[in-house]
Amino acid sequence: MNADATLTDNILHHLSFCKHEIPGLGVWGNIHVDVLLISAVMFFLVGSGFYYVSRQLHIKPSFAQNLCEYFVDLVRKEVQGTCPHYVHMIGPLALSLFLGILSMNALDVLPASLGGKVMGLMGSEKNFRLVPTADLNITMALAVFSFFTIQFKAIYIRGLGNFIKGWLSQPFGIAVFPINIFSRFVEELSRVFSLAMRLFGNIYAGEIIFALLAFAPTWVKLPGVFAWCIFHLLIIYLQAFIFTMLVIVIFSLSLDH
Repeated sequence: MNADATLTDNILHHLSFCKHEIPGLGVWGNIHVDVLLISAVMFFLVGSGFYYVSRQLHIKPSFAQNLCEYFVDLVRKEVQGTCPHYVHMIGPLALSLFLGILSMNALDVLPASLGGKVMGLMGSEKNFRLVPTADLNITMALAVFSFFTIQFKAIYIRGLGNFIKGWLSQPFGIAVFPINIFSRFVEELSRVFSLAMRLFGNIYAGEIIFALLAFAPTWVKLPGVFAWCIFHLLIIYLQAFIFTMLVIVIFSLSLDH
C-alpha cells in the first residue's frame, strides 16, 4: 500500500506544475510559470531562427535553409489548397502555429523528470513541466487566439456589415436571428474547445504513459519506452499538423458564412 502510494505521489509530482499563486484570486491566481516560460522561449527560438535564416539565403541552401523552406512550402501548399486567395493572410498564422506547437510538442521526448531534477539542484521541491502543450491553459490560449485572429481577418475581408449579417441570417434565415446567433455561438465555441482539447489530450496522455513506464520494471520499461517513443514522435508531428489544418479549415468556413 505504501509502495502504491509512493508510486502515485511520484507520478503526480512529475505531472504537477511550477505555480506562482496570486493572493485573493483563488484558482484564477495560479500562474503556471514553467509552461509560460517554456512556450515563450520556444516561440522566440523559432521566430529568431527563421529571421536569422531569412537574412542569409543562398542559392546553394544550407541544412537550416532547406528545413525552413520545407516547412514554409508544406504550410503554403495546405493553405493554398483550402484558401487559395488568402495565402498571404492565413499563411503566416498557420506557419507560426505549426512550428510553435511542433517545437513545444518535441520537448516531450525529454525525460519527464528532467525539470524536477533541475529544480532540485536549485534547492526547490517543485516540479518543472517541460511540455507546454500538456497544459490545457496553453492549448486553450492557442485556440482562443486562433479564433479571434480568424474572426478579425474575416471582418477585414468581408466587411463588418456582411460579417454581422452572416451571424444574423445563417443558417436558418434572418427571420429567426436569435436561433442563428445561438447556433453560431455554439458552433464557434465547440471549435475552440475541440482545438484545445484534442491537442491537450493527446500530449497529456503521452506524458502519463511515459510517467507510468518510468516506474515500471526494467524488462517492461526498456522496450516500452523505445516503442512508445517511436509512436509518440508521429503523434508530436501529427498533432501540430492537425491543429494547423483545422485552423485553416475554420478560416475557410468563416469566409463561407
